[in-house]
Order: sequence, then C-alpha cells, then structure tokens
Amino acid sequence: MRFASGGTECAAWFYPRTKGGCVIMTGGFAVTKEPGTDLFARRFHQAGFAVLAFDYRHLDESGGQPARSRGSASSWPAGTA
Repeated sequence: MRFASGGTECAAWFYPRTKGGCVIMTGGFAVTKEPGTDLFARRFHQAGFAVLAFDYRHLDESGGQPARSRGSASSWPAGTA
C-alpha cells in the first residue's frame, strides 16, 4: 500500500487486525521496512494487532529526495491519518 506524505508517497505494508489495536513501525532513517520491521510486524500481527510498517520518504520504494536532516519523521502523521 502507499500513503501520501509531504508531496510524495510512502511505501508501506499493512497487516489487517484480527482483534487488537494498530502498531505503526518503521525501520529507521537508514533501514527499509523489509529487514527492519518484517519479523516484528509478523509477531504483532500473530498476536492479533493490525500493523502498518512503512519506509520513510526517500527510502527504498517510497518517493522523494533524500532529506538533509531528520525531517523524514514528518512521515509519521501521514501514516496515522
């Protein structure tokens, strides 16, 4: 799935919930969602939670240009909308 953030799109995986709330995860500023969150996301999902795991803007499948600062954290509000 993809969601709009800062004039571009962030790539994400969404695991629908079976009973609990939603856990939002990212691999960090230098790691993509695949090695950084996949194992954890699956465990949360197995426990019944919905999980949204995404790449910050400019990383891997997400759009945008590399950020000069930690401004990519502004992707979080878009992922929770």
